[in-house]
Amino acid sequence: MSSQTDIYLQKLLATAATRGATDMHLSVGQPPAMRIDGVLNPIEEEGVVTPEIMEGLVALLLNESLKQELLMHKQISVSHSVGSRMRFKAHILYQQGRPSVSFHFLSSFIRPLKDLGLPKAVEDLTAVRKGIIMVIGPYGSGRTTLITSFIDAINHARSEHIVMLADTIEYTINGDKSLVDQQEVGKDIPSMVEGLKGLYEEDVNIVAVSELIDPEVFKVLIDLTEGGRLCIIPMEANSVAQALERVVEPYAVHERERIMHSLSDNLVAVIGLRLVPRVGGGRLSVAEILVVTSSVKVLIREGRFAQINSWLLSTREGGTVGLDRSLAELVKTGEVLLEDALEVATDRENFQRMVRS
Repeated sequence: MSSQTDIYLQKLLATAATRGATDMHLSVGQPPAMRIDGVLNPIEEEGVVTPEIMEGLVALLLNESLKQELLMHKQISVSHSVGSRMRFKAHILYQQGRPSVSFHFLSSFIRPLKDLGLPKAVEDLTAVRKGIIMVIGPYGSGRTTLITSFIDAINHARSEHIVMLADTIEYTINGDKSLVDQQEVGKDIPSMVEGLKGLYEEDVNIVAVSELIDPEVFKVLIDLTEGGRLCIIPMEANSVAQALERVVEPYAVHERERIMHSLSDNLVAVIGLRLVPRVGGGRLSVAEILVVTSSVKVLIREGRFAQINSWLLSTREGGTVGLDRSLAELVKTGEVLLEDALEVATDRENFQRMVRS
């Protein structure tokens, strides 16, 4: 490991921390770039990243075993710490035959759920003891932050055994009234599926995973839910309908009916997140919440997912709040500009009517 590379990385990380960046990207032939308030900003004063710098960074971040894994799979994610304060997740992949590195900065501070500025219905869901709660949104929308705060709220409220399984542990939760176990794939468990299957016979109340990308993972989560657990599942999706479609699509046609029935029986709520620019700087988290009622269960069971988006626009039943309604309230209070809200609104015409009303 070159001390020069170490100094270079620490300088970049310090710059990113000072400017409030959430992510940093390094590719050979381009200057480093930081994402601040959702916008990518090149660090021109650092010049372009050279092949030598990139080679040194890979050597700094990976041991020999992980280097072999990178060569085999052409991508890898690792967690890394600099000193006692700075933690990040590094994702290394290949582009044009050379490795590139993306850093996602991890905070040790867990924000209280009530401080996230989300509707009260989100806090109410912490009382749920069984079923599935999905947290959806595009990359960088705050899904991990919400789930961590949600679980920590339960941790401080009642006695439960909580198990969190992740490809990379981003936040560390210290048990309070609850026992909280956090398992990392590759270190503590061989795979997400095997880690979840190991919980079948365990005394576990709440299970959370870092991402739902494998249909086999969802099958095991359904089994755990039907065994009396609460399962919290994040998923990258732009709408509730899209999320449910992505859950069902990977299965063969003859399996889909069973999966839709399981979803109908076990889904408690879906929380959708967006980040929008705040007037005066920074970004605000905006949520839509689908609370699954008997009417929604019918739509899920019959696979009529598109109609759920219409349901979100027209009802407040059970605490359901549509994204457009949440956005309209922020525009009315002057916290978000109309043009910024329009960028993420589900139905622009309906949203504008809400703003005017």
